Amino acid sequence: MLCIVLSMCLGCDELAADTEDHVQTSTRTHPWARVANEAEIAQSIAELRDLVDSGIAAFHGGPGLLRNYEFVPAPMLQSSENQRILILEGSIGMPDSALGRYKHRVLGIHVFPDEHTFQYVEQFPVKRQSVLLYLVGDYLAKLPYHVPVVSLSSIYESLKDSNNLQIETIRGISSGGLSGHSVTIFEILADLNPEAQFVIATSPDNLVYAKDIFCNFYEENIFAQVEAINHTAAQQVVGLIKKYNINYINISEAKTYDKFVWQYQNACKVRDDYKPLEAIPAAKIARYLALRPHFLKNITEACPVIRAKYSAMSGLFCCR
Repeated sequence: MLCIVLSMCLGCDELAADTEDHVQTSTRTHPWARVANEAEIAQSIAELRDLVDSGIAAFHGGPGLLRNYEFVPAPMLQSSENQRILILEGSIGMPDSALGRYKHRVLGIHVFPDEHTFQYVEQFPVKRQSVLLYLVGDYLAKLPYHVPVVSLSSIYESLKDSNNLQIETIRGISSGGLSGHSVTIFEILADLNPEAQFVIATSPDNLVYAKDIFCNFYEENIFAQVEAINHTAAQQVVGLIKKYNINYINISEAKTYDKFVWQYQNACKVRDDYKPLEAIPAAKIARYLALRPHFLKNITEACPVIRAKYSAMSGLFCCR
């Protein structure tokens, strides 16, 4: 999958000035932005090990008590200016660490609530997780420095339940496996960019891939619907850029033809009106696939000048 990073640079600062919905920036700075030195890492690991051992003992060797934790948006800090990242994903999950370790880093979670509503709704989800996992994340969140994930590998083995299932590896992996692409991307970027703050939002994929649209993509009226979705969703994304003064966007958007075929067959083959791809003119398939990048095009048009660079693996769009 092609990961595309859109960079809304200093030339787009005027976007933030023309909206009443702009989030006010706190003058506070990140207390954790400095990366810990070796002595601080050693001390933190020792304290974490004591915390984990005492927690496991209290929970009799298992993952322990589960509780519901509600996501609370973090204040937007002055020290994150020029390092605010919007993560767009077709289907998003809330990272466990947004409740714990990185609770000061997530400014908001926004979704399209259903396939017929093209307006972002801010969410404050509640997630059930291990109290022990929460305590570990809370400890890391309160440190006056950032401890990189790679330095925490020695305590991974301690974070297992009595059935030897992983509770958490600090990087979005739980006993259920990966929590979602956007969750993994968030964990990596938050770890490698300790001063950054984040907004997580859905891309228009859920709207474009609504079965009544996707499974009839070859019909003439569907092309207009997809164009309208791309345009409206892009305007919603621009609204988030303005609201949070976003500098970078991470989006995994490009699809291979093989992936398109797989998605079409899995989503549509059970429908009574299913039409095999072999029966659809190749020109219509090509026309539909060509519409997908228009979402990105509509976003970049919000900036006065676009400079684009491409490679085999990624694209960088930067406003000047």
